[in-house]
Amino acid sequence: MVSRYLMPLRFEMISLVGRNPKKVGKYKEMGNVGQSKKKDGDKGGRYHHGDLRQALVDGALELIREGDVGALSLRALARKVGVSYAAPYHHFSDKAELLAELAIDGYQQLYAEMERYQNEQKNDPSSELLAAGRAYLFFAVSHPSHYRVMFSLAHADEHPKVRSVADLCFDRLLENTRAVVGPAQSDEATAKLANMIWATVHGAATLWNDGLMCSHLGTTDLDIYVEMTTGQLCDLVSAYAEKLQAT
Repeated sequence: MVSRYLMPLRFEMISLVGRNPKKVGKYKEMGNVGQSKKKDGDKGGRYHHGDLRQALVDGALELIREGDVGALSLRALARKVGVSYAAPYHHFSDKAELLAELAIDGYQQLYAEMERYQNEQKNDPSSELLAAGRAYLFFAVSHPSHYRVMFSLAHADEHPKVRSVADLCFDRLLENTRAVVGPAQSDEATAKLANMIWATVHGAATLWNDGLMCSHLGTTDLDIYVEMTTGQLCDLVSAYAEKLQAT
């Protein structure tokens, strides 16, 4: 389941004013002396957020939703939020670091959703596994921008925090799968089934988000689609478990 090294740019105006009172008066009229500094990233007084970092994250998600991950740049983000082009670099060294943060946030939310759905199915391994599938699908559709970023980072190993939280989600799925097939099965067999389950729900979510399933299925009802998908999951898991028991 994901380069930074551009030093943040900071542009400051430094005015060296002598003791000539006429010069001081001139600079006061220009607003360069005796004025309080603008807030971080302020551009013409348009920026009034209390948390620039969060505003940048929200703006990035909007840009991705309006276009795609490729449409996101720190310059475009600065325009979106209404700050100077230098402002985003106070918080993110480059686009890759911003995307990594979005991915981390996405995986953390996904894990929380899996946990929430499964807590309603305690002590029933099969139901917990299907609940994880439902959580995945509903999260992907409800958070399409996060979802795109989470699986668009080509070099996950360059972002250890992304890899770490992604592994937490998959490890939870692996644990649920092992509870269904039983501890007697090999780790390899369990991992194969977990990957098949992930591929199924991931593909289903991607097809829905891309608008390719509504016309084929003749429905725009997400609940129906989720139940259809989890039904296929149930059949997949049952068939695979029977195959394992027969060998």
